[in-house]
Amino acid sequence: MILLQAAPLARLVFRSAVFMRFSSHKFFFCVPAWQGPIFMSGPKRRHAMPRVKSPPLILVLLLFLFFTCQAFAASCPSGYTLSGSNCIKTPTCPSGTTYNTSTNKCQATPTCPSGTTVSGSYCVATPTCPSGYTRSGGSCVPTSGGYARFVEVPDFCEGFFDVPASSNSGDLANYSACGITGAYSWNSSTGAFTGTISGLGTATIAPGETLSVTTGWHYDLKITVYGGATVAATCPAGTSYNSSLDKCATAVSCPSGTAISGSVCSATPTCTSPGSLNTTLDKCVTTPTYLSCSLPWGGTINSGQSVTA
Repeated sequence: MILLQAAPLARLVFRSAVFMRFSSHKFFFCVPAWQGPIFMSGPKRRHAMPRVKSPPLILVLLLFLFFTCQAFAASCPSGYTLSGSNCIKTPTCPSGTTYNTSTNKCQATPTCPSGTTVSGSYCVATPTCPSGYTRSGGSCVPTSGGYARFVEVPDFCEGFFDVPASSNSGDLANYSACGITGAYSWNSSTGAFTGTISGLGTATIAPGETLSVTTGWHYDLKITVYGGATVAATCPAGTSYNSSLDKCATAVSCPSGTAISGSVCSATPTCTSPGSLNTTLDKCVTTPTYLSCSLPWGGTINSGQSVTA
């Protein structure tokens, strides 16, 4: 509040409110309305004006306040509220984040595909292999090695032999004790076995499948293929094998306007003008403004100034 000293001006008002008028036989004088008019009779002569009672103290105070200028209340920018001697507001953070008073940052937990966890700027998981396979990087290698088992039931010979996938290609005669011949090969990508057997033609057998051949007069043959291919390791949906990390990985997903920092999505909070972040108060802070006050006789006075009427 700014108080302006206005007592001299108030006295001037009081004095102007009292006047005297003379007539031929009577004189009449007016005093302020709170006392009402006073009539005095007497011969026509000049006398000293009777003492006028002083106005009530309450009226003096009211007149004084009339000439007292009070500054308007402190004003804060839009969105800010007055707190003590500051205008404050909560810092603004990107959608999906909240202000962390410990770090003075807007933060959020990264979003990762199901089955993964946050590691730095990645969502990661360990690749998996089916039963019977051992993981090697991003691949799954058969634990015992792939092979094709031939079960022979010729009319003159019985037995079985295995053709290992590691042999890649060759002649079945190298394994057969019953005189079966023919070229064979392995598909390293699919693990399929292809054999061209004399008198039976060419057959391709996928891992887990069995081919049975019955001639009815020479021999019966059963061929079963046991996974011989190295297959890709399995990663959770939305990820792929990252050789640098030796993990299934994908970049973390952070809310717009943030970036991964450590294991959280982070951004610097913003303050609407003219405020700035006060990390002690954890608020956007600016100085309030005070409107100027118009003086009764013209001109204005601002906060911190004084004037005497």
